[in-house]
Amino acid sequence: MLLRSQKPLLYEADGVPDSPEAVSPPEGPIYQDDGLLSVAGPIMVACYGLMLGIAGLTFFGSGQALFVVSICVVFAFLYFGIPVTLLRIRAARDGRWEGNTAKARDPMVEVGTGSIHRWEAIVQIVSVPVAVVIGFALFAIRWSLL
Repeated sequence: MLLRSQKPLLYEADGVPDSPEAVSPPEGPIYQDDGLLSVAGPIMVACYGLMLGIAGLTFFGSGQALFVVSICVVFAFLYFGIPVTLLRIRAARDGRWEGNTAKARDPMVEVGTGSIHRWEAIVQIVSVPVAVVIGFALFAIRWSLL
């Protein structure tokens, strides 16, 4: 939690601030959940699960390749686990974060280039994971025909 103070914090040896007025409430913009991650997140997890499942089935006969797929599974847990953990920490500790607002149900969302429809933003987010699954499926078909 980012706190802005007018003067530096002075701490005693026991870790308690010298005075309560040394810490001011958080200032700055309020961040609202736009709801995109709650829709696109499960789609991305499913795509990467399908990708790793396809790779596991494709290389089931080769122990060395299956070992590499298992390492990829561990990295996938890290890839999705760390952001989920950080989002939970942010929701619990950042006073500027507002989740489950009306903004999460708005048909238009703000992105870096302006306002677009919610479904367009979701398509932009999940297009790469869907393309990766399609590529792995095509590779698996080609591998089985060798």
